[in-house]
Amino acid sequence: MRTICLTAAAIVIAAPAAAMDCKAARGDVDKAICASPQAVAADEAMVAAYNALRGRMSPPEREALLVSQRAWIKRRGYSCEADKAGYAQCLTKETDQRRAFFDAMPEGGPGVASALQPVIV
Repeated sequence: MRTICLTAAAIVIAAPAAAMDCKAARGDVDKAICASPQAVAADEAMVAAYNALRGRMSPPEREALLVSQRAWIKRRGYSCEADKAGYAQCLTKETDQRRAFFDAMPEGGPGVASALQPVIV
């Protein structure tokens, strides 16, 4: 049993993130993203940035990234709940900000010339 659990954990940690499957969308967040081309594009860009960052990380860092991403997904949904009229726009903005974090982009200004890597704790 322990071997099965460890194998399952290794597969989850090793597997890259996949873009959202809108045909299988469940819940308000998924449906709102799938209803907005801008939100879908933001989600796809974030997934690409997540996978690129993940590819540069060690296994323990990947596990921390996965935990961080799961927590962020929950927070994103909660933070946009109050704005029902602009729900998809809020999700798009939050997703764009997360992509910028994965890309280690500065919030303003030119940034630095060398590549940075965010620290996930």
